Amino acid sequence: MYIPSYEDMLLAHDRIVPHIRRTPVRTSDYLNELAGCQLFFKCE
Repeated sequence: MYIPSYEDMLLAHDRIVPHIRRTPVRTSDYLNELAGCQLFFKCE
């Protein structure tokens, strides 16, 4: 079984970076209080 190296991951990142769409991460004080923890929402 081949385990990718860190260099393999960097090379893959270089190939796909033009297609990566950065999206914001949001939080909600209200929902954090309801849940009793800190929640993060990735807006895809």
